[in-house]
Amino acid sequence: MPSITKCNKGVFAISGIGFTMIFLSMVFCVFHALAFVQTEVLTARICRRETSRALNEIKFSFEKLFSLNSSAELLRTRWLALEAQIIAAEALLPESLPALTILLQQKAVLLIQRQQLDHTQKFILNSIDLQSLNFRSQISLALKSYKSSGVLNYKLSNLQIYTLQSGIAFPDIPDIAPVYGLHPQWNQKAYVSVSWNERQTSEDSWISGNLEKLEWNSGCSFALGAKPIGLVPQLQVVARALSRDRLLLRR
Repeated sequence: MPSITKCNKGVFAISGIGFTMIFLSMVFCVFHALAFVQTEVLTARICRRETSRALNEIKFSFEKLFSLNSSAELLRTRWLALEAQIIAAEALLPESLPALTILLQQKAVLLIQRQQLDHTQKFILNSIDLQSLNFRSQISLALKSYKSSGVLNYKLSNLQIYTLQSGIAFPDIPDIAPVYGLHPQWNQKAYVSVSWNERQTSEDSWISGNLEKLEWNSGCSFALGAKPIGLVPQLQVVARALSRDRLLLRR
């Protein structure tokens, strides 16, 4: 009987240790899952915040560019009419010399106005490219500087950023101060997309030897939707679908 009792106690002790290990493993798995979810939520929030903010700034610049189209159209119409008047006056020389002189003066003034508008348009286009460039550095810094608190950290790698360029605003004809419209491939090019890989890192040897092998992909994207209404297209920032995040186990 005593030997049986000791045997039972040993079995219970071993079972207790086994259940304790299972319980601790479950607790750690829950902790790990919560840390994973928290990281995913926070990095996705950073991505959406920075991407949406940047695209709204770019949207504002495109709206400023398109708002100049009515002035560009008006100056072009006046320019063409003035050229027609000059041709008619030249045909009536020398009697039309006083009128031709006035017309040429008007043309010189109009040319300066068109050049000034053209300079403003190009300045806006350059600012759009600069905004895109700044966004690349800002989103990269924001994501890479984020680290989870505690024993588990996350290393970001393979960061890929696509930003739209000013070239998606298309001039109607090669001219001084042209009317800018939507590029034929606007819907395929007018978006901002960010994607990256995340991998767990830890200073703990057991964690780094087991859970550091876990990697996954994430990202976000926003598009600049547009409707070609008259000389000033309507623009709207909308969320754009990315392929769903995939959990990858590195072997």
